[in-house]
Amino acid sequence: MVEALELDGRTAVDRLADVEPRQVEVTVERVERERGRVRVEDLDAILVNAGVTHPQESWLDALVPGGRLLLPLTVALPAMGGTLGKGVMLMIRKNEAGSFAADVTSFVAIYSALGLRESGIERILSEALRRTSFPNLTQLRRDTHARVDNCWLHTERFCLSMEPLL
Repeated sequence: MVEALELDGRTAVDRLADVEPRQVEVTVERVERERGRVRVEDLDAILVNAGVTHPQESWLDALVPGGRLLLPLTVALPAMGGTLGKGVMLMIRKNEAGSFAADVTSFVAIYSALGLRESGIERILSEALRRTSFPNLTQLRRDTHARVDNCWLHTERFCLSMEPLL
């Protein structure tokens, strides 16, 4: 059985009311928050449904091997007051060794998340999208390394890379 968490669990129960009970089990429980970040662990899938500038470390840490994280990686549109963003949908998969494969699945325009955007990363993301709007990503790296040509979005905490997987 796939285990997932929806922060608005009551909505999930309503939306999944017609699904065969053996296929989906929804548990509504209290989620502890620490400095605005949700503390969760051992998740098979995470779907972020608002534009962010980067994956949160807590989301990456929460994935089990084989787990997937789907998120809209966006830059805010000033003409829309910053409430809407455009960018790419990013699929991140955690492998058995704990490293992460990354793929761009599509373009996206979506509302921006509140409290999950960093202006410094947004500036770097905007430059990356101007260079290559649909990058051929292969991995998300969390190790410290120098920026090289294959680094599409390189920050101090993570790098979305087009470097071939070994």
